[in-house]
Amino acid sequence: MSDYVNNLRLEEIGTGEKSGSWGTATNLNLTLIGEALGHGSELIANASTHTITIADGVLDEARALYLKCTGGGQACTVTLAPNTVSKVWMMQNDTSYTLTFKQGSGGGASVSIEAGACKIIATDGGGSGAIVYDVLNTLEISGDLTLKTSDGAIINLQTSDTAVIADEVLGRIDFKAPNEAGGTDAILLSASIAAISEGVFAADNNASKISFQTATSAAAAETMALSGAGHLDVTGDITGSTINADGDTSADDNAAMGYTAAEGLILTGQGSTNDVTIKNDADADVIEIPTGTTNVTVAGTLGTGGAITSGAGLVIADAGNIGSASDTDAISIASDGAIVMSGASVTASGTLGVTGETTLANHLNMGDNDIIKLGASADLQIYHDGSNSRITDSGTGSIIVATSEVQFQNVAGNEVIMGGLADGAVTLYFNNAPKLATVTGGVNVTGTLTATTNVTVSSDIRLKSNIETIDSALDKVKAMRGVYFDRHDDKATRAVGVIAQEMQEVMPEVVVTDDTEDKHLSVAYGNLVGVLIEAVKELSDKVEELEDR
Repeated sequence: MSDYVNNLRLEEIGTGEKSGSWGTATNLNLTLIGEALGHGSELIANASTHTITIADGVLDEARALYLKCTGGGQACTVTLAPNTVSKVWMMQNDTSYTLTFKQGSGGGASVSIEAGACKIIATDGGGSGAIVYDVLNTLEISGDLTLKTSDGAIINLQTSDTAVIADEVLGRIDFKAPNEAGGTDAILLSASIAAISEGVFAADNNASKISFQTATSAAAAETMALSGAGHLDVTGDITGSTINADGDTSADDNAAMGYTAAEGLILTGQGSTNDVTIKNDADADVIEIPTGTTNVTVAGTLGTGGAITSGAGLVIADAGNIGSASDTDAISIASDGAIVMSGASVTASGTLGVTGETTLANHLNMGDNDIIKLGASADLQIYHDGSNSRITDSGTGSIIVATSEVQFQNVAGNEVIMGGLADGAVTLYFNNAPKLATVTGGVNVTGTLTATTNVTVSSDIRLKSNIETIDSALDKVKAMRGVYFDRHDDKATRAVGVIAQEMQEVMPEVVVTDDTEDKHLSVAYGNLVGVLIEAVKELSDKVEELEDR
């Protein structure tokens, strides 16, 4: 019986069949064979799956050797049926999305064709596990390959990766001699040109470099690279009759040469020791520019036909000399920076200006009325007028002595007259003994406080609140004890007063603790006036009460 089991789904006529109609069946089969060798098209539905089936014994463009897939509104998986057909297609994806071609329903390999691309694929007809092959996945051409178009032939080398990362090969051309009889290094990759990503690709980034790889022994390695920004990095020497560098260099250049009309030849480097080194034919350093500086070091003698102008300083070797033709060591500079003048004296006919610090190894001697002037208008002056030493400030502001501790001493330096401590006391002395000192709570006086008029304490009602009359004042006074005593710091004088610790029990409001290390207690004797006033009033009331009886 007739069947359609062959790969082109042609009618195979059984013995004794088609009597009188062989011509019709044969002509149809020839037509179908011609169709199989020709061009066809397939409309891909707007769906995620589609099936292309080669019909049995009837005209069907799916049978064509060259099949153009059109339509399609999304990425689609296309099944080639039946899965028993072994066939070759030139498959053109004329849709706007990737098409993935498979044959079997199982885990057989598939081939994806991007939008606009064309591939030669083949099916093995292996049933449910059938495989689809990318025929030209590895293409070997023994002869020359010539590409011709009217507007210039284009060779596209591209990656199928949908997430390009840094240092990923996008396309590469390799040169090698795998059949070389010498073997070993002779059959390894000898040269290569590759496009390599310089970072992760994104919507706003496709930075890539062209890497040129060559070899002398072992596999080829990168010897030259052209970055996406246009920078050329060469591992070895650059040889040429003329090297033209047009444009300025930038701070991030490892090593660069440039030229501008204004600056002329520009050399830029970022070495660990020197940014720029110029050597002679003996490979000896002649001129060096140390890394990160604007200094220039000349190894030999620097000869000039004119003057040498320095915008900053002139540095000579340790223990070097500066001089004239007749006096070569007129100025000698020691290794520690000390300057020795060969002349008996140094004379400045005008003003001697020093922009940096001046260090004197000996004294600065100035005569009477020779003034040290400080400030733009000589606001501060220090001098001796022949009778007195003077510090005169005629400018705005104050004389500020900024220090953690200041002392005024006698000429011998063995007595303190006045002293001050940052965040501490300001102290006045008499005969080297402290007499008055500022403390946290006010002022401490050592000795007798004498006033020619009144000693007052601020008592305005506007400064007070929560005012209450002292109650039981007479009882408080009766609880107090007046005593005679000798002070340890003044044994010559017999004193009278109260004991602070006892007063804490009766009237703690009049007891004050100082800020010394020993936390001594003091009594505000003036604050006792209020208690005494109220006590007298209570006593007066009692007297009047007795008189009324």
